[in-house]
Amino acid sequence: MKPLVSVVVATYNASHLLHHAIGSVRLQDLEDWELVVVGDHCTDDSEAVVASFRDERIRFLNLPRNSGQQATPNNVGVREARGEYLAFLNQDDLYLPDHLSASLASLRSTDADLVCTPCAEVLPEQAGKIASREIVARAHGFETFGRFSPRTFHVASTWFLRRATALEFGPWRMENDTYVLPSQEWLFRAWRRGARIHCADHITVAVLYSGARRDSYRKRQSPEHDFVFAEVIASDRLRGALQSAARTYIDDQIQLRRRLRRRRLRNLTNVRYFRRHLCKALRSLSEAIAIQLGIHPHSLSNRWRYGSRGGLIAELKKFTG
Repeated sequence: MKPLVSVVVATYNASHLLHHAIGSVRLQDLEDWELVVVGDHCTDDSEAVVASFRDERIRFLNLPRNSGQQATPNNVGVREARGEYLAFLNQDDLYLPDHLSASLASLRSTDADLVCTPCAEVLPEQAGKIASREIVARAHGFETFGRFSPRTFHVASTWFLRRATALEFGPWRMENDTYVLPSQEWLFRAWRRGARIHCADHITVAVLYSGARRDSYRKRQSPEHDFVFAEVIASDRLRGALQSAARTYIDDQIQLRRRLRRRRLRNLTNVRYFRRHLCKALRSLSEAIAIQLGIHPHSLSNRWRYGSRGGLIAELKKFTG
């Protein structure tokens, strides 16, 4: 019997993170799922970690050679998926227990092809906070009136879509074929070709970016993941605090923008201030033109900053090890 939802996890030699990612899927209040874990030629104990759950809904596939990027294992996972609906989960992220059920309800109620939920990003370097059982998070992925914008980064762990939609718009492109992350290129491509994308307003994912943590791929432990899984995912002790912290961050940003707007009006006669905001306006205009031309708006700045396609990923790999 086919599952309702297929969850795809791409992983590489990070079994200490994979253990928590899988655990967050198994704690979902929607239980009709399969989990397809695709290793990018893992050489650690990832396969043993998957087997340790003894859950027939979980499959592990290990690629015969390493591709060095997420696009390849994610594309394999999509091909292997059997569910009517599809979700991705990065190995370093964690679903809150209602992610699948809330996303499914949102997709059905809006008749969308794809739903992006906001996430709570757990900031790095929080050893002191963890010791005092606190958590610092900020929200990502909120959109005004639920309208998708390609300027906003929507991490793949927050996507929920019909599998037919994933097949319709094709595979993720390789990192050397794009100036932006392959996930964001795919999302932009689908949107440009008419995919109906709805952005929900309920936080359902905790994101702990490896790319924001120096040498994260060289380390074999992550106290932040251990803490968030134990205190937020596996229990509800700090779940409300995490969501509240993230929403407070958004509220603070909204108030900040309002203050800046008022200050902008007061400072129109300030030449330096005017020049700075003229540059921002020109950048926004160039991004809008790029979107109309079918070019991802972040391609412009990434090409200038990193020089070549895949340059962003290359820099991240240097940072994370």
